[in-house]
Amino acid sequence: MKKLSLLFCCLLFVSLTTLEAKTITVASAAALIQADKAALPGDVILLQKGDWQNATIQLNAMGTANAPITYRVENAGTVWLTGQSSLSIGGAWLVIEGWHFKNGFAGKKAVISFRT
Repeated sequence: MKKLSLLFCCLLFVSLTTLEAKTITVASAAALIQADKAALPGDVILLQKGDWQNATIQLNAMGTANAPITYRVENAGTVWLTGQSSLSIGGAWLVIEGWHFKNGFAGKKAVISFRT
């Protein structure tokens, strides 16, 4: 009976976390960084279409195994990170979907880096 009660509590917690998840739409690197700071497990952050030139993006949010934080483009093939754009990924349980880098370089630093 204790195992059943524990299982029920875990399922309730997971479902409540999912219910609280929100979608945040951003149109600039500055807005993306602010959304990352406010992101909670299960949230989805949508990047609006455009040429994100010389964007320095650092993601540090904390998702969970059951509710990762997802950063995806609003429409596939409509967001380009160009020029000296770079992405640094920290935090935990983050999913990056549909990002494209083109026509650029980051100088001596990495275009994409994973840090702890």
